[in-house]
Amino acid sequence: MTTTSLIDIYKNLAFILSKSEAYNSALLRSKQKVAQSNISEINNFIQKELKQISTTSSTLTYFEKRYFDVLSTLSLYPLTTIDVGDFQYIIAQWQSPINQLIFEIIN
Repeated sequence: MTTTSLIDIYKNLAFILSKSEAYNSALLRSKQKVAQSNISEINNFIQKELKQISTTSSTLTYFEKRYFDVLSTLSLYPLTTIDVGDFQYIIAQWQSPINQLIFEIIN
């Protein structure tokens, strides 16, 4: 993981954001199967990335550590098919650490 560029981290974060937006859209249209597929893809991707990062955790750069922290946070609160409450607020909260790191990378 130590050779991961900021561009790769940015692309991975953008992928997670786009999948979570697809999940949000599917929920709005009551497409549970599509939503579940997006959830699985997101959660599998996050777990794969966490596993890869954790094998080299002693040699991580600042942004790799931040990326690891964001993924760890997201894995603690995985998206599910939400039937109650304001799920758009929940998704926005879930996406918040991703957006913060993207803005940090850009600046």
